[in-house]
Amino acid sequence: MERLRTASRRLRRRFVMVNTLSLSASFLLDVVLDEKLATGVAGGITLGMVLLVCPAFVLLASVVRYDLACASQCDPCVDELRDAASDFGVRGVWR
Repeated sequence: MERLRTASRRLRRRFVMVNTLSLSASFLLDVVLDEKLATGVAGGITLGMVLLVCPAFVLLASVVRYDLACASQCDPCVDELRDAASDFGVRGVWR
């Protein structure tokens, strides 16, 4: 049970840290660049629009990474707990 808590805690911290840093960098660039964010990049797209989309891609990538990491690190722990519970005759609790 402790391995499951440790693994899930570590994954949650990594997820929150990555996304917090990404959003913080975006806001910091907004403050530093100020008027330069209105600079056109391609067509009607501005630098500010590009910088707003970047954290969205980081969020999407971190969600996928979090899900894959949970499947590889937490699911085996849950399977062990489920098997241990079934050895004691506990059924239907772990779904």
